[in-house]
Amino acid sequence: MKIDVSSARQLACAPGDVAAFVIDPRNDVRWLEGVVSSRADADPLAVGTHVHRELRAKGHTMPMTFEVTRADPATGVAMRSLGDDDVLFDTAIEGLDDGTALVRLTVSGATRDGMVGHVLGREIEKGVVASLTNLAAVLDAAIRGG
Repeated sequence: MKIDVSSARQLACAPGDVAAFVIDPRNDVRWLEGVVSSRADADPLAVGTHVHRELRAKGHTMPMTFEVTRADPATGVAMRSLGDDDVLFDTAIEGLDDGTALVRLTVSGATRDGMVGHVLGREIEKGVVASLTNLAAVLDAAIRGG
C-alpha cells in the first residue's frame, strides 16, 4: 500500500528542545502513536544507526527496524524502514520567528502487499496526527513541570 501522509503542528516550545526530544529513541513510546518499545544501536543517533521498534496495530505487535538517514539535534530526525516495507519517517523541526517550533511529521513510501500492509498503512495514516497531538501534550506537561 502506498503511503504519503504529512501533518504539521506549531508547539509553544523552543525548536532545540523539541528536536532534542524527538531525536532520542527512548522518548518514542511517549509520543509516537503505536510504538510500544524503541531502542537504538548507538547513542547519540547518527546516520546509519539502527533503531529497533515494536509497533502495535489492531491488537498485533510487530517488530520493525529502521536506519537513520538524518539525525540533527537542531532540526530533527529521519529514518527508513528495513525489511518488507519501504517507508521513510521524517520528523522535521523549524524555528519560527516567535520562538516556537513548527513540527512536521511525514511518512511516505509503501508497505507490503496484502492485509498486513493495508492495516499497517491505515494505522500509520491515523498515527501521524495522533503522534503530533501526543508530542504537544508531553512537551506541554514538561514545560509545566509535570
